[in-house]
Amino acid sequence: MYQLLREEARQAGTPMGHDAFHKSYIRFVDLIQERKMGGVRIVATKLPRD
Repeated sequence: MYQLLREEARQAGTPMGHDAFHKSYIRFVDLIQERKMGGVRIVATKLPRD
């Protein structure tokens, strides 16, 4: 999907984003699909009301 949107941006003559981010995002997706990376860790703190 990300690659499709990037190509649509290129065809429309709008900025496509940074190549370094694009390459790292593709690598990230590959790692998830290969099950070499995954999971989510969410940490939250409730702040006191003023």
